[in-house]
Amino acid sequence: MSGKEKVHELDESMIGFFKVFDQLTATLRLITDYQSITLTDDKFTPSEAVLLNGTNRKRLTKDVLVCIEESCLHEKSKSLQKLLQLLRFINDTAKKHSALTVVDLQLDKYKEEPSFKTFFINDFRQTQENEIKELKENQRALKQLLEISKRKETDFVKEKKEILSENKNLNDLNEQKDEENEKLRNSISSLQTDIDNLKSKYLDEWKAEKETLVERTEEKDEQIETLQNKVVELTENVETERKTADDLRKEYEKVKEELENIKCKKVLQVQLFYQRRGGLISEVEENLKEVLKMRLEDGKTELNFISCHSSSDISPDLPTLLIAICASRLGTDAANAIQGLSLHKKILLLIFHHKDVHALPSQASERVLTGQEFKSIGGIYDMAFLSQRGIYSCDLNEKSVTTVVSFLKASKG
Repeated sequence: MSGKEKVHELDESMIGFFKVFDQLTATLRLITDYQSITLTDDKFTPSEAVLLNGTNRKRLTKDVLVCIEESCLHEKSKSLQKLLQLLRFINDTAKKHSALTVVDLQLDKYKEEPSFKTFFINDFRQTQENEIKELKENQRALKQLLEISKRKETDFVKEKKEILSENKNLNDLNEQKDEENEKLRNSISSLQTDIDNLKSKYLDEWKAEKETLVERTEEKDEQIETLQNKVVELTENVETERKTADDLRKEYEKVKEELENIKCKKVLQVQLFYQRRGGLISEVEENLKEVLKMRLEDGKTELNFISCHSSSDISPDLPTLLIAICASRLGTDAANAIQGLSLHKKILLLIFHHKDVHALPSQASERVLTGQEFKSIGGIYDMAFLSQRGIYSCDLNEKSVTTVVSFLKASKG
């Protein structure tokens, strides 16, 4: 192998050594990128990212440093071996060239020729000098390469120390973060325990309050139902009271109307008197009242009958109807009816005959009763009645009732 080939092989070794440093730079850049990606990965929570990042960073840094160190040592050893081989080759070549003679070149037959000797010696010397010069230059280049290699190695060692220092700092930081994470986990666990306790406490309080609210709600529902029943009852009472009020209002309107009618009506007071009590007299009295009311009460006039029990009760200012029932003799019954009375023109004597229409007397009683005492009263009129029919309808009764009504109207005026 020639010197140029050795130099070329050494160049390739140095190029490989420089490629290792380039790989080292690319690997360190990859580590930096990986760390930034891991720290910003959204797939993990902050605590998981810290733990995972610390573990991965330790393992990755250690593996990368071991790989780099092995590669560098391998390339370094390989380059140094080739460099030593080249140096040995240079030394051997230099020794050979220094000991080389014309005999070694097997040129004895030409050695006596001055021109060949001069040519060979000069040419060989020139060639030797050129090779020595080239070897020296190669040696200087190798020295420079060695110096560069040493500097690279020094830089690598320095960078390795820096990486180890950074790795140590990272390990310390990871340990610190591990301690902080442990404290954080303990704090989280404590907080979770406190949260669970508070949750259980508030849940129990909420359940108790819910039960209380349910009970209160049930009580309120009962109260509401009671109040609704009372409202219904009060509503019914109000409706009843309203109806009562309406009835009272109607009654009031009716009474008011009656009062207005009474105010507008003229009250005609009529006195009734009879000497003989018992028997048919009470029935005759009531029947007479009904007949007179039917004839006189027309909405403007109201009859007010006054029953006089003795002669002293009779007022001379009011019309008076004397009732007498003809039971035996007309004169005796009539005399008994006016006995003890203060007679005047506002008194009418009504003689009731308890007979049917065909048995009534044919002559009027005023023609039979011609005594002076009968002339001082307002008139004598006959009327017929039966106990089952009362004052029944006949010409006698019609004429007498008409006369009595006219008498009372005249008294009112």
